[in-house]
Amino acid sequence: IPQHLKMRFDFEEEEEEKKRKQRQEAHLKLSLRVATEKHLQEHHVAELVDWTKALHLTIPKTAKLSELKTVLQETTGVPAVKQGVWTCCARTNNTTRPEAPVTDERGICTDGTFLDTKIYLQE
Repeated sequence: IPQHLKMRFDFEEEEEEKKRKQRQEAHLKLSLRVATEKHLQEHHVAELVDWTKALHLTIPKTAKLSELKTVLQETTGVPAVKQGVWTCCARTNNTTRPEAPVTDERGICTDGTFLDTKIYLQE
C-alpha cells in the first residue's frame, strides 16, 4: 500500500474512533445555547435572539450552577457574581423568551431531565 494511502486510512480510522467515542459519551453531556446582552442588541426582529449565533457550550449533566457560572465567566468575561442565569421557554407564537432564573445549586440537569438547552445570561 502506498504511504500516502496508509496515512489517509490511519487518519480516517482516528476520526471514526473520535466520533464513536463522542456518541458513547453524548448522554453524559448537556449542550447549551447561551444568549447574552450583546446577542439581544444585535437582533431586531420578533425573536429576541438569533439562537444560531448564540454561544454554544457543552457541559457535564452533573455540573452545578457554580460550575456553569465559572465556564460562562471564562467564555464571556462576565464575573460569576454578576451573572444571572435564566432558562428560556418556547412560546406558542414560535418565539423563545427568558422564563425563570436558575437559583438551584443542585445541578443544571435535575432528575435526568434537561433544563431548557437555551439560557439567557443576564449581566
